[in-house]
Amino acid sequence: MKILMLLGCCFLNFITLSAYEYFASACCIFQNEERFLKEWIDYHRLIGVEHFYMYDNMSDDNSYKVLEPYIKKGIVEYVYCERTYKTDKEWWCVQRDAYVAALKRAKGESKWLAIIDTDEFIVPIQDHNLKAFLDDFDDFGGVCLSWVFYGSSGIKRIPKNTWMTHKLLSRSALTYHLNNINKSIVRPERVDEETSFFPHTCVYIEDYYHVNADKKRLKKSVVRDACHTRIRLHHYWARDLDFLYEEKLPRYARWVGEVAAQKKIKMEEDMNEVYDPIILDVIRRNQVE
Repeated sequence: MKILMLLGCCFLNFITLSAYEYFASACCIFQNEERFLKEWIDYHRLIGVEHFYMYDNMSDDNSYKVLEPYIKKGIVEYVYCERTYKTDKEWWCVQRDAYVAALKRAKGESKWLAIIDTDEFIVPIQDHNLKAFLDDFDDFGGVCLSWVFYGSSGIKRIPKNTWMTHKLLSRSALTYHLNNINKSIVRPERVDEETSFFPHTCVYIEDYYHVNADKKRLKKSVVRDACHTRIRLHHYWARDLDFLYEEKLPRYARWVGEVAAQKKIKMEEDMNEVYDPIILDVIRRNQVE
């Protein structure tokens, strides 16, 4: 009888999984990031992300050319997003709308959807890969991953054809105040996208909710909960110094003014306090397969 029950559970799990084309996907919205897109895709494919919903917010560089091989193979679904914005709050709305559109696309197609940006990298520390981690969260609506801010490591420009994650190896202290902010990996069919107003987290349909990596239940709105032991979300906020001064700070200056934007430089200094190459272990572990 026990053997029959075990076989029945295995069959049910197989049927449930086979209902999805992908186990894990990721979505993002980006603009003019041709230097960084390939690594973001290749790294996340390495740890177990199979599909990507990518929203291009009016890029005028070679971003599409970088993505084209992945589009032709069906790895990337590319959507051109013609939305303008003048403030950080307006950008928040553009970002949120792209994520909601991706959630609708992913429903019934991907079991899990990581809602992250192209400067954010999922780093499973204790589990072998992302699938091994997510298999432990089937009962929930979503799981929240805490940021860990990584700085430029003083690198002016990352060499061409070199992974950023191999070079930017200095981070902020885990107690840094922004490292308690989270992003989400969700079960799309369990999300109430109509009332999910915040880009970092979602609201869920009845009986579902999100937890942190320790399975602690979290609030439905803004989540500030530092949980870095099992899995982290590395946030390469500045990338290299060229990106910081040529792209990042000018963008902030357009939103909040030049004086306020210059104050962000202190943030980048705080992001280089601790040498921590832990992502290299994750990369090596998955490259062995």
